Amino acid sequence: MSAAGKINSSLMLKSLSDIRLSGSLDDTLIFRGLSSEEAENFIRQVNILAFKANRMRDTRWMAELAATAFAGDALRKFRKLPSEVRNDWDKLQEALLNEYSPASAPPSAAAAPPSYG
Repeated sequence: MSAAGKINSSLMLKSLSDIRLSGSLDDTLIFRGLSSEEAENFIRQVNILAFKANRMRDTRWMAELAATAFAGDALRKFRKLPSEVRNDWDKLQEALLNEYSPASAPPSAAAAPPSYG
């Protein structure tokens, strides 16, 4: 194999197991569905991991990565989604942003509008 081929194959990650988080439980990709901010951060984390794995265009791979992270109520909601949403990262992102939008947060959790008085 040429030097260029070795570089290219070392940059291409073949499976989810090739992604390494820092190793501590605190850094494990997890999504519980607690807030719109958590949903946005989760989407960003999946996108970053896919970028590092050179898989940004592989929406099925990204959806499979995300599927490993759902826990609690978010896992139950995820399992109720149609398979075409669960298996396509673009559709799954849209579903997450719709489900966990700031507007869907309880009134007590919503931020008060700024006062300009």
